[in-house]
Amino acid sequence: MLDGERAALRAELDRLEGELQALVAPLSPEAFHWQPDGGTRWSVGQCVDHLASANRAYLDAFDRVLARGTSRAGAPRLAGAPSRLGRWFIDLQEPPPRRRLPAPRKIRPRPAASGGPEGVWASFAASQQRARALLDATRAIEVDRIRFANPFFAGLPLFTVGEGLRIVAAHERRHLWQARRVAARPDFPDRATHESGQRGSDQ
Repeated sequence: MLDGERAALRAELDRLEGELQALVAPLSPEAFHWQPDGGTRWSVGQCVDHLASANRAYLDAFDRVLARGTSRAGAPRLAGAPSRLGRWFIDLQEPPPRRRLPAPRKIRPRPAASGGPEGVWASFAASQQRARALLDATRAIEVDRIRFANPFFAGLPLFTVGEGLRIVAAHERRHLWQARRVAARPDFPDRATHESGQRGSDQ
């Protein structure tokens, strides 16, 4: 992953965190935990909780292989474009979803009553900081050559850590889109507050 790609990915993680925070910050606890359609769909808070859990699982997997793979350290040689399979899996995460992807059991969000907004957000923000730190710490490591086992889908071929970082960003875009759709519903509890915040962010 060349420096420009690394900087662009870091900027994208910053953007996604900022936009999600702008959505979450004005919400009351009731709105944060509110689930549409009689509780059959995820709340805004559950989208954030899911992202925090998924990010931690991916980052733990990256850390394990990078700890074993530092012998491959060296100046990056070529721009690390994802493989065809990697690009397919990244695109599969992008919004709007083209197909429903049930969340693996280990990263299903907790019930809405579990954890206040501050704690859920702090967990997500910590995962973002870990991702940024990993990008900074691997400047001399060819992350597009070191492969990791997907922590959720054991049968998939191994992706590179570089592809994994791109998957993390695409997955965040997917659930930011989902959280925005929840907050835009006419029956959303804080709809007036949400619309006011949206107008402010557009100015």
